[in-house]
Parts: sequence; C-alpha cells; structure tokens
Amino acid sequence: MGVLDIYSASSNCFFRTSSSHTPLTPGSAILGNKNRVVSMASVQPVEHQVNDGQQQVTGDSFIRPHFRKLSPYQPILPFEVFRYNPHFPLFQSDYAMNYVFTVNCSPDSKVRAVVSRETESFGDRMNWDKRFCYYWAAAIIAEVRWYPCYKQSVLSSQLGRKPEDIIKLDANENPYGPPPEASHICYCTFFLYEQKYFSLLLNIVFEALGSLKFPYIYPDPESRRLRAALAEDSGLEAKYILVGCGADELIDLIMRCVLDPGDKIVDCPPTFTMYEFDAAVNAAGVIKVPRKSDFSLDLELIKDAVEKEKPKCIFLTSPNNPDGSIINDDDLLKILKLPVLVILDEAYVEFSTIESRMQWVKKHENLIVLRTFSKRAGLAGLRVGYGAFPLSIIEYLWRAKQPYNVSVAAEVSACAALKNPTYLENVKDALLKERERLYNLLEDVPFLNPFPSHSNFILCKVTSGMDAKKLKEDLAKIGVMIRHYNSKELKGFVRVSVGKPEHTDILMDCLRRFY
Repeated sequence: MGVLDIYSASSNCFFRTSSSHTPLTPGSAILGNKNRVVSMASVQPVEHQVNDGQQQVTGDSFIRPHFRKLSPYQPILPFEVFRYNPHFPLFQSDYAMNYVFTVNCSPDSKVRAVVSRETESFGDRMNWDKRFCYYWAAAIIAEVRWYPCYKQSVLSSQLGRKPEDIIKLDANENPYGPPPEASHICYCTFFLYEQKYFSLLLNIVFEALGSLKFPYIYPDPESRRLRAALAEDSGLEAKYILVGCGADELIDLIMRCVLDPGDKIVDCPPTFTMYEFDAAVNAAGVIKVPRKSDFSLDLELIKDAVEKEKPKCIFLTSPNNPDGSIINDDDLLKILKLPVLVILDEAYVEFSTIESRMQWVKKHENLIVLRTFSKRAGLAGLRVGYGAFPLSIIEYLWRAKQPYNVSVAAEVSACAALKNPTYLENVKDALLKERERLYNLLEDVPFLNPFPSHSNFILCKVTSGMDAKKLKEDLAKIGVMIRHYNSKELKGFVRVSVGKPEHTDILMDCLRRFY
C-alpha cells in the first residue's frame, strides 16, 4: 500500500512508502536510504500556557494556523425558526479551503497533481515546501486501498444464498437494530438500495417522515434537537457536542483542522484502521507504537515517541477494536499529561464496565471523545456519530465542517433512540449475556484461542495449524461471515461479532464441521 507508514523501532522513526516506486516530485529530501523521505513541511510547535509554574496545553494550539484565520462560525438557523422570523439574517460560514485540488491517476499508477485557485496561481500562494506536500498527498491518496464491506444483497449474490440466510458477524453491527420508533426510518434507508422494494419504500418514507413538516428543506446544520438530546443523555452541555455523519466524518474533520501536510500522528496497532487511512489522505505521517502482547498500551514507548517525534495527536480506542481491551483512568491521565492532542474513540464504550470520558473535555483541553449510534442504537446504516470537544477546539470544527452533514432521517432516528433508554439497555444486556456465552463456546473450539473482551466482539487466535483466511472463507461458503486480518500484528487472528443466540448456535454448528 502507498499509505504512509512510520515505524518506531527503538529510537529510529522514518517515513517509508511500501510501494515499489515512490511517485514524488522534486521537493523531497532523500537521505541515505532511498526509502527514507523527509518532509520539508515544518511542524508547528505546541503552544503552552504557564499556570502556577506548570505548563498547560491550550486546545487551540493544535489547530492549523490558517484555520484560525477563518471567519468565526455564523449560525445557520433551521427552517422552522426562519419561517417564524422572516427578517432574521442568515449567514454562511467561509469555506475552509480555497484551493481546487485534483489528482489524476493514469493506468500505470503515475500521479499528476493539479492545484489551482480561481483568482491566483498555486505558485503565487504557496511556497515550494507546501507544494511538495500536496504532491506528496496526491501520491499517497492515489495508492490508498479501500477494502469494501458488502451489504446483504451483494453477499447474497456472491454466496448464492438468501440475505436472511447469511449470518453476518464480521462488522460489529447491532443485530437487534434500533428502537421501534426509529425502525421505519431505518427500513426506509435499507430498502432505498433494493429496487424490488421501491413501492414499499415510498410508503415507508411517507409514513416515517410524514410527521416532518418540511422534509424537502435542508436539515438543521447544527443538529440542535439531537445535540440537546445528547446533552440530556450524557450530562454534558450541548455547546461541547458536535454531531457528524458517523464518527468517521469527525475523525477526518479533526485531522483537517489539526494536521498540516507532513505532521504526524501516533497510532497504536492493532486498532481501528481509519486513523491510518485518514492520516494518509491528509498527507500526515503515522508513528506506529505497537501494543503489548496482551493488547494493552505501551505507555513508555508512547511517551518516547511523543518526545522524539513531536506528533500533533494520538488516536486511542477504548474498548479497542479489534481486541476489546480498555484504557483505565490512570493510563489515560498519564497520556493526557503529554503535549499532544488525545482523541479517544469510545464507539464501544456502552458494552464495557467503564464510564464514558465525555465529561473530561471540560478539564482537559487536549482531549476529544468520540461516540457513535452505530453500535449502541443499531443505526450503522444511517451514519450518526458525535463527539465531545473542549470549547477552545470545537469553535474551529464548526468553521470547517460541512453545513448539512447529518440528514433529517438520521437525526430523527437518533433522537428516537435516545427517547428509548429502556430498549437500549435491554439490547445491551442481551448482547453482554450472549458475549459471555459465545466466549465460553469458543474456548471449547480446539483451534481457537479467544481473548476476553469488553465490547460486542471477540478476537480469536487461530491455532493448531489452521489458516485464519481459509477459516473465514470456509465459513463464508456456508453463510457465516467473520473477520480476518492481513496486518502483521494480527496475522493468524479472526474476529467474531456478538449476535443473537441463534446466530451463535449456527456459528458453532459450522465450526464443529472443522473438528
């Protein structure tokens, strides 16, 4: 892959592209080794504020300089407010970027980057170092590989099975789905892709959205109703909360606001791969600090990497995907003392024994906490995520985010889910009970070694000479989907999502065919 990779072997960290060629234009510095490429984009030093003799990181010190120059966010009122206040002025915020950036990839994988501006040439606006970084970004983007996650109808065609006969335990989805009040909207979203259900789609759309007076009007750009509901649910004031089209959008938004081309992030594999993916798309380097054999964080290596490499931010997941381990308060506090922005991904926190750290953003200006409705509420298909941000940081994300990033259907469904805490709690209890049962059953499989998990999935080491990829493929042939990995950290591992009891029964029946 052409994804930028930075290895931290002892004290040596260097850029390396794993492709056989390095499609970089002049402007890179080749030092000794042909694979060693040093970016000429300078890393902005982290600013500090001295308080009682101690250094304190301020949240806005992580923001890219040109983002600080953008006009302050001006609220765009939802249509319901505007129609009652016809003379109230509406404002539009500035676009975050003024440049048009095009990447042309020829069949032989060569990359040509064309950057222009409507009124001024690219060369007049940016120095050579920056131009190099954009060319570099083009080279990375052109080679980033996307691994598809197929929906039921596609799997049905590939496997020659009916969609309802496929047991999908490969993507950590909530098999119970959303609360009843949100179900119609979710069905609408699913059937939108199925032509044979088009007539049913129309009925469901009108039924689900019929109560909305203006479904043809763009959604509220601030998702006020959902943020108010999240504030009530979490106990954190709405002003700290930002909603996105899934947590993935917020991850990318954070990187766009924080990282200049050539800046670095710390990643702790094995973990969620979107951090590395988005870093590559944003032309950032990745300092990999591997986890220990029990998947816990190596705090000493993290501290060493931050001190020597001066990264802008570190991405942590608790519970971690794919192993389900958690970060305790003491370890998190130690990391928060480092001069780095900490992004804590809590996509699976509801399935763990720990409390969310959303409230912590009020005390720690270098902490961001991300959450999602995909796992807890079964709304993965509607793409609703949210995050808790320090006030000194969230101001700049408001300036840069897309104005209508959460659809009307997604917001209505998420609000409906939050109005049904009993349903959500019952679903969580059912999944936790089934997780314990699944773990005990997997322990009895002679070629699997499961790891304890605090999430809705279980990671297993494939042993006894069994090939992990072949196991995944053999199960797929009989209609059961699990996840396997190609990365060096997880070679020989598979991950099984927790489903309903009947899903576990079918999985175990299939596994017994192999021993």
